[in-house]
Amino acid sequence: MSEQRQNNSLVPVPGENDPNSDNPTSRQPENMQQLLRLTLDATGNNEQANYNPLSEESRKWLNAALSDMSTNVIEELSKGIKVLEGVSNITDRDSPEEFERALDIITSYVDNMDISNDFHKIGGFTIFDPLLSSPHPCLRSKAANLIAEVTQNNVYCQSRITHLFPKLLEMVRDDPEPEVKVKALYALSCSLRDYPPSLEYIVKHDGFGVLLSAMQSNIEKLQIKAAFLLSALCSESNAVKEHVIERKMIDHLAELLTKKDQPYEHMLAALLSIVRDHPQAQEECKRPELYFYNTLIKLREHSIIYENLDQRQHCQELLTLLYNETFYS
Repeated sequence: MSEQRQNNSLVPVPGENDPNSDNPTSRQPENMQQLLRLTLDATGNNEQANYNPLSEESRKWLNAALSDMSTNVIEELSKGIKVLEGVSNITDRDSPEEFERALDIITSYVDNMDISNDFHKIGGFTIFDPLLSSPHPCLRSKAANLIAEVTQNNVYCQSRITHLFPKLLEMVRDDPEPEVKVKALYALSCSLRDYPPSLEYIVKHDGFGVLLSAMQSNIEKLQIKAAFLLSALCSESNAVKEHVIERKMIDHLAELLTKKDQPYEHMLAALLSIVRDHPQAQEECKRPELYFYNTLIKLREHSIIYENLDQRQHCQELLTLLYNETFYS
Protein backbone atom coordinates (compact mmCIF):
# COMPACT_ATOMS: atom_id res chain seq x y z
CA MET A 1 0.00 0.00 0.00
CA SER A 2 1.45 3.41 -0.96
CA GLU A 3 2.18 6.16 1.53
CA GLN A 4 -0.32 8.42 -0.23
CA ARG A 5 -3.09 5.82 0.09
CA GLN A 6 -2.26 5.28 3.74
CA ASN A 7 -2.56 8.98 4.45
CA ASN A 8 -5.89 9.27 2.66
CA SER A 9 -7.51 6.12 4.03
CA LEU A 10 -10.42 6.48 6.40
CA VAL A 11 -10.40 4.09 9.32
CA PRO A 12 -12.06 4.20 12.74
CA VAL A 13 -9.95 5.33 15.64
CA PRO A 14 -10.76 3.86 19.04
CA GLY A 15 -11.77 6.63 21.34
CA GLU A 16 -11.74 9.53 18.89
CA ASN A 17 -14.91 11.69 18.68
CA ASP A 18 -16.21 9.92 21.78
CA PRO A 19 -16.41 12.26 24.79
CA ASN A 20 -16.90 9.32 27.15
CA SER A 21 -13.76 7.41 26.15
CA ASP A 22 -10.14 7.80 27.18
CA ASN A 23 -7.32 8.66 24.84
CA PRO A 24 -6.47 5.49 22.90
CA THR A 25 -2.83 5.64 23.96
CA SER A 26 -3.92 5.07 27.55
CA ARG A 27 -6.15 2.07 26.76
CA GLN A 28 -3.64 -0.79 26.87
CA PRO A 29 -5.38 -4.10 26.05
CA GLU A 30 -5.10 -6.77 28.73
CA ASN A 31 -5.44 -9.79 26.43
CA MET A 32 -5.63 -10.84 22.80
CA GLN A 33 -9.42 -10.55 22.67
CA GLN A 34 -9.31 -6.92 23.77
CA LEU A 35 -6.51 -6.18 21.34
CA LEU A 36 -8.47 -7.76 18.49
CA ARG A 37 -11.53 -5.71 19.38
CA LEU A 38 -9.53 -2.49 19.37
CA THR A 39 -7.80 -3.49 16.14
CA LEU A 40 -11.16 -4.11 14.46
CA ASP A 41 -12.24 -0.66 15.57
CA ALA A 42 -9.05 0.75 14.10
CA THR A 43 -9.39 -0.99 10.73
CA GLY A 44 -13.03 -0.36 10.00
CA ASN A 45 -14.33 -3.90 10.58
CA ASN A 46 -16.64 -2.83 13.36
CA GLU A 47 -19.93 -1.75 11.76
CA GLN A 48 -20.72 0.63 14.60
CA ALA A 49 -17.35 2.39 14.50
CA ASN A 50 -17.00 6.08 13.59
CA TYR A 51 -14.73 6.48 10.57
CA ASN A 52 -11.92 9.00 10.87
CA PRO A 53 -8.39 9.25 9.50
CA LEU A 54 -5.97 7.17 11.58
CA SER A 55 -3.73 9.68 13.29
CA GLU A 56 0.01 9.16 13.58
CA GLU A 57 -0.35 9.00 17.37
CA SER A 58 -2.97 6.24 17.12
CA ARG A 59 -0.92 4.33 14.56
CA LYS A 60 2.11 4.40 16.85
CA TRP A 61 -0.01 3.26 19.77
CA LEU A 62 -1.44 0.36 17.77
CA ASN A 63 1.99 -0.74 16.56
CA ALA A 64 3.37 -0.56 20.09
CA ALA A 65 0.44 -2.55 21.45
CA LEU A 66 0.90 -5.24 18.81
CA SER A 67 4.61 -5.41 19.49
CA ASP A 68 4.11 -5.54 23.24
CA MET A 69 1.48 -8.27 23.02
CA SER A 70 3.67 -10.40 20.77
CA THR A 71 6.97 -10.10 22.60
CA ASN A 72 6.05 -10.05 26.28
CA VAL A 73 3.72 -13.05 26.60
CA ILE A 74 6.44 -15.32 27.99
CA GLU A 75 7.43 -12.60 30.42
CA GLU A 76 3.84 -12.26 31.63
CA LEU A 77 3.47 -16.02 31.99
CA SER A 78 6.73 -16.19 33.92
CA LYS A 79 5.56 -13.45 36.28
CA GLY A 80 2.33 -15.34 36.90
CA ILE A 81 4.17 -18.59 37.58
CA LYS A 82 6.48 -16.78 40.02
CA VAL A 83 3.48 -15.46 41.95
CA LEU A 84 1.78 -18.86 42.00
CA GLU A 85 4.89 -20.58 43.35
CA GLY A 86 3.91 -19.10 46.70
CA VAL A 87 0.47 -20.69 46.77
CA SER A 88 1.63 -23.57 48.98
CA ASN A 89 2.21 -21.15 51.83
CA ILE A 90 -1.27 -19.66 52.14
CA THR A 91 -3.90 -20.86 54.57
CA ASP A 92 -7.67 -20.62 54.45
CA ARG A 93 -7.37 -17.39 56.46
CA ASP A 94 -5.21 -15.67 53.82
CA SER A 95 -6.61 -13.76 50.87
CA PRO A 96 -6.29 -15.61 47.55
CA GLU A 97 -6.81 -12.48 45.42
CA GLU A 98 -3.20 -12.14 44.23
CA PHE A 99 -3.17 -15.76 43.09
CA GLU A 100 -6.57 -15.41 41.41
CA ARG A 101 -5.28 -12.46 39.39
CA ALA A 102 -2.20 -14.42 38.32
CA LEU A 103 -4.38 -17.35 37.21
CA ASP A 104 -6.72 -15.04 35.30
CA ILE A 105 -3.80 -13.42 33.45
CA ILE A 106 -2.28 -16.78 32.49
CA THR A 107 -5.66 -18.13 31.38
CA SER A 108 -6.18 -15.10 29.12
CA TYR A 109 -3.09 -16.07 27.12
CA VAL A 110 -3.23 -19.86 26.79
CA ASP A 111 -6.13 -20.12 24.37
CA ASN A 112 -3.37 -20.25 21.76
CA MET A 113 -1.88 -23.77 21.41
CA ASP A 114 1.69 -22.56 20.97
CA ILE A 115 1.44 -20.42 24.08
CA SER A 116 0.01 -23.36 26.03
CA ASN A 117 3.02 -25.42 24.98
CA ASP A 118 5.39 -22.62 25.94
CA PHE A 119 3.64 -22.37 29.30
CA HIS A 120 4.59 -25.98 29.98
CA LYS A 121 8.15 -25.53 28.69
CA ILE A 122 8.87 -22.67 31.11
CA GLY A 123 7.68 -24.72 34.08
CA GLY A 124 4.05 -23.65 34.26
CA PHE A 125 2.65 -27.10 34.99
CA THR A 126 4.50 -27.24 38.32
CA ILE A 127 1.92 -24.89 39.83
CA PHE A 128 -1.01 -27.28 39.35
CA ASP A 129 -0.38 -29.70 42.21
CA PRO A 130 -0.37 -27.08 44.98
CA LEU A 131 -3.24 -25.15 43.39
CA LEU A 132 -5.49 -28.21 43.17
CA SER A 133 -4.82 -28.85 46.88
CA SER A 134 -5.45 -25.24 47.95
CA PRO A 135 -7.83 -24.61 50.87
CA HIS A 136 -9.47 -21.93 48.70
CA PRO A 137 -12.19 -23.28 46.36
CA CYS A 138 -11.70 -20.37 43.95
CA LEU A 139 -8.08 -21.39 43.35
CA ARG A 140 -8.94 -25.06 42.91
CA SER A 141 -11.66 -24.11 40.44
CA LYS A 142 -9.52 -21.68 38.44
CA ALA A 143 -6.61 -24.12 38.33
CA ALA A 144 -8.86 -26.86 36.96
CA ASN A 145 -10.23 -24.43 34.39
CA LEU A 146 -6.67 -23.54 33.35
CA ILE A 147 -5.86 -27.24 32.89
CA ALA A 148 -8.89 -27.52 30.62
CA GLU A 149 -7.75 -24.52 28.57
CA VAL A 150 -4.19 -25.78 28.00
CA THR A 151 -5.17 -29.38 27.17
CA GLN A 152 -8.18 -28.87 24.92
CA ASN A 153 -7.32 -30.31 21.47
CA ASN A 154 -3.63 -30.21 22.42
CA VAL A 155 -1.89 -33.59 22.46
CA TYR A 156 1.40 -32.09 23.63
CA CYS A 157 -0.17 -30.80 26.84
CA GLN A 158 -2.50 -33.80 27.24
CA SER A 159 0.49 -36.13 27.37
CA ARG A 160 2.09 -34.03 30.11
CA ILE A 161 -0.88 -33.75 32.43
CA THR A 162 -1.62 -37.43 33.07
CA HIS A 163 -0.02 -37.36 36.53
CA LEU A 164 -2.89 -35.09 37.60
CA PHE A 165 -5.67 -37.53 36.66
CA PRO A 166 -5.89 -39.13 40.15
CA LYS A 167 -6.18 -35.71 41.80
CA LEU A 168 -8.80 -34.46 39.33
CA LEU A 169 -10.83 -37.65 39.73
CA GLU A 170 -10.65 -37.28 43.51
CA MET A 171 -11.92 -33.71 43.21
CA VAL A 172 -14.86 -34.78 41.04
CA ARG A 173 -15.77 -37.43 43.58
CA ASP A 174 -15.03 -35.75 46.92
CA ASP A 175 -14.62 -31.97 46.68
CA PRO A 176 -17.23 -30.24 48.89
CA GLU A 177 -17.78 -27.41 46.39
CA PRO A 178 -20.06 -28.17 43.40
CA GLU A 179 -18.34 -25.62 41.15
CA VAL A 180 -14.95 -27.21 41.83
CA LYS A 181 -16.37 -30.64 40.97
CA VAL A 182 -17.70 -29.30 37.68
CA LYS A 183 -14.43 -27.58 36.74
CA ALA A 184 -12.40 -30.67 37.66
CA LEU A 185 -14.58 -32.78 35.38
CA TYR A 186 -14.20 -30.15 32.64
CA ALA A 187 -10.41 -30.44 33.03
CA LEU A 188 -10.63 -34.23 32.79
CA SER A 189 -12.84 -34.04 29.73
CA CYS A 190 -10.40 -31.80 27.85
CA SER A 191 -7.43 -33.89 28.97
CA LEU A 192 -8.95 -37.23 27.96
CA ARG A 193 -10.87 -36.64 24.76
CA ASP A 194 -9.14 -37.40 21.44
CA TYR A 195 -6.13 -38.75 23.33
CA PRO A 196 -6.13 -42.58 22.98
CA PRO A 197 -3.61 -43.30 25.79
CA SER A 198 -6.11 -41.77 28.22
CA LEU A 199 -8.04 -45.05 28.46
CA GLU A 200 -5.15 -46.64 30.36
CA TYR A 201 -5.24 -43.88 32.98
CA ILE A 202 -8.98 -43.69 33.38
CA VAL A 203 -9.25 -47.46 33.83
CA LYS A 204 -6.31 -47.58 36.24
CA HIS A 205 -7.82 -44.92 38.49
CA ASP A 206 -11.47 -46.05 38.30
CA GLY A 207 -12.43 -43.10 36.14
CA PHE A 208 -15.62 -44.75 34.93
CA GLY A 209 -16.71 -45.27 38.52
CA VAL A 210 -16.19 -41.57 39.11
CA LEU A 211 -18.22 -40.72 35.99
CA LEU A 212 -21.03 -42.94 37.22
CA SER A 213 -20.92 -41.28 40.63
CA ALA A 214 -21.09 -37.87 38.94
CA MET A 215 -24.14 -38.90 36.90
CA GLN A 216 -25.80 -40.15 40.10
CA SER A 217 -25.19 -36.84 41.90
CA ASN A 218 -27.81 -34.12 42.35
CA ILE A 219 -25.66 -31.52 40.55
CA GLU A 220 -27.15 -31.14 37.10
CA LYS A 221 -24.06 -29.55 35.50
CA LEU A 222 -21.95 -32.41 36.80
CA GLN A 223 -24.41 -35.00 35.53
CA ILE A 224 -24.44 -33.44 32.06
CA LYS A 225 -20.66 -33.15 31.80
CA ALA A 226 -20.20 -36.74 33.00
CA ALA A 227 -22.71 -38.05 30.45
CA PHE A 228 -21.08 -35.98 27.71
CA LEU A 229 -17.60 -37.29 28.55
CA LEU A 230 -18.83 -40.88 28.67
CA SER A 231 -20.50 -40.40 25.29
CA ALA A 232 -17.36 -38.86 23.78
CA LEU A 233 -15.06 -41.61 25.07
CA CYS A 234 -17.37 -44.39 23.86
CA SER A 235 -17.59 -42.77 20.43
CA GLU A 236 -13.79 -42.83 20.18
CA SER A 237 -13.09 -46.44 21.10
CA ASN A 238 -14.67 -49.88 21.25
CA ALA A 239 -12.24 -50.65 24.07
CA VAL A 240 -14.05 -48.03 26.16
CA LYS A 241 -17.38 -49.66 25.34
CA GLU A 242 -16.05 -53.04 26.46
CA HIS A 243 -14.99 -51.58 29.79
CA VAL A 244 -18.31 -49.78 30.23
CA ILE A 245 -20.21 -53.03 29.62
CA GLU A 246 -17.94 -54.89 32.03
CA ARG A 247 -18.67 -52.33 34.74
CA LYS A 248 -22.44 -52.78 34.25
CA MET A 249 -22.81 -49.08 33.46
CA ILE A 250 -25.71 -49.85 31.10
CA ASP A 251 -27.65 -51.16 34.10
CA HIS A 252 -26.92 -48.00 36.07
CA LEU A 253 -27.88 -45.72 33.19
CA ALA A 254 -31.12 -47.63 32.65
CA GLU A 255 -31.94 -47.16 36.33
CA LEU A 256 -31.12 -43.44 36.27
CA LEU A 257 -33.49 -42.99 33.34
CA THR A 258 -36.38 -44.24 35.48
CA LYS A 259 -35.88 -41.47 38.05
CA LYS A 260 -37.48 -38.04 38.04
CA ASP A 261 -35.78 -34.81 37.08
CA GLN A 262 -32.76 -36.26 35.31
CA PRO A 263 -30.94 -34.78 32.27
CA TYR A 264 -32.55 -37.49 30.17
CA GLU A 265 -31.37 -36.34 26.76
CA HIS A 266 -27.71 -36.42 27.82
CA MET A 267 -27.98 -39.85 29.43
CA LEU A 268 -29.80 -41.19 26.38
CA ALA A 269 -27.02 -39.77 24.20
CA ALA A 270 -24.46 -41.61 26.34
CA LEU A 271 -26.40 -44.86 25.94
CA LEU A 272 -26.60 -44.36 22.20
CA SER A 273 -22.84 -43.93 21.99
CA ILE A 274 -22.41 -47.24 23.86
CA VAL A 275 -24.82 -49.34 21.78
CA ARG A 276 -24.09 -48.03 18.28
CA ASP A 277 -22.22 -50.66 16.26
CA HIS A 278 -21.88 -52.90 19.30
CA PRO A 279 -24.18 -55.96 19.31
CA GLN A 280 -23.20 -57.04 22.83
CA ALA A 281 -24.18 -53.65 24.26
CA GLN A 282 -27.48 -53.85 22.40
CA GLU A 283 -28.22 -57.26 23.90
CA GLU A 284 -27.38 -55.92 27.36
CA CYS A 285 -29.98 -53.17 26.95
CA LYS A 286 -32.65 -55.70 25.93
CA ARG A 287 -32.34 -57.82 29.06
CA PRO A 288 -35.93 -58.17 30.45
CA GLU A 289 -35.00 -57.20 34.00
CA LEU A 290 -34.02 -53.70 32.84
CA TYR A 291 -37.51 -52.91 31.47
CA PHE A 292 -35.71 -50.63 29.05
CA TYR A 293 -38.40 -50.74 26.35
CA ASN A 294 -41.02 -49.35 28.75
CA THR A 295 -38.57 -46.70 29.94
CA LEU A 296 -37.93 -45.52 26.39
CA ILE A 297 -41.67 -45.32 25.60
CA LYS A 298 -42.26 -43.21 28.73
CA LEU A 299 -39.32 -40.93 27.97
CA ARG A 300 -40.54 -40.47 24.42
CA GLU A 301 -43.96 -39.41 25.71
CA HIS A 302 -42.22 -37.13 28.21
CA SER A 303 -40.21 -35.53 25.38
CA ILE A 304 -43.38 -34.82 23.37
CA ILE A 305 -45.11 -33.20 26.34
CA TYR A 306 -42.09 -31.02 27.18
CA GLU A 307 -41.16 -30.45 23.51
CA ASN A 308 -37.63 -31.77 23.88
CA LEU A 309 -36.70 -32.68 20.32
CA ASP A 310 -33.24 -34.11 21.15
CA GLN A 311 -34.66 -36.41 23.81
CA ARG A 312 -37.38 -37.57 21.43
CA GLN A 313 -34.88 -38.31 18.66
CA HIS A 314 -32.63 -40.25 21.03
CA CYS A 315 -35.58 -42.36 22.21
CA GLN A 316 -36.69 -43.07 18.66
CA GLU A 317 -33.19 -44.05 17.55
CA LEU A 318 -32.79 -46.41 20.51
CA LEU A 319 -36.22 -47.97 19.95
CA THR A 320 -35.40 -48.51 16.28
CA LEU A 321 -31.91 -49.83 16.97
CA LEU A 322 -32.89 -52.16 19.81
CA TYR A 323 -36.48 -53.11 19.02
CA ASN A 324 -36.86 -52.42 15.29
CA GLU A 325 -39.64 -49.89 15.87
CA THR A 326 -40.12 -47.21 13.23
CA PHE A 327 -41.79 -43.89 13.95
CA TYR A 328 -43.20 -41.27 11.66
CA SER A 329 -43.43 -37.60 12.50
